[in-house]
Amino acid sequence: DMADALTANPQIDAVFSMDDETSIGALQAIAEAGRQDVKAITGGGGCQEYFNMMKDNEIWVSSATYSPDMIVDCVQNAARVLDGETVEHEIIKPTTIVDKTNVDQFLNADSPY
Repeated sequence: DMADALTANPQIDAVFSMDDETSIGALQAIAEAGRQDVKAITGGGGCQEYFNMMKDNEIWVSSATYSPDMIVDCVQNAARVLDGETVEHEIIKPTTIVDKTNVDQFLNADSPY
């Protein structure tokens, strides 16, 4: 898809991607096309392969991570609903933006992701 977007658009300033793996593919397409116009790309998730691409990339690479507590909160709220309790309809868990300025805090050689 990124290759098609690059072909259809002679100028692209930045790319918003839904996840880190898609961003990795977009970065590959940008490099293969020899494009110098793309200045930033963002993904989401916390993929270590993507994190390792942040420091030495001419493109500003970033990722929005999500709290692992969100699954715990979800299960706890589901149990509350089953017990007949009322829970908040909207719960917002803030993300953390990872980029070259803080990626060292998030690199983990033992991570399976």
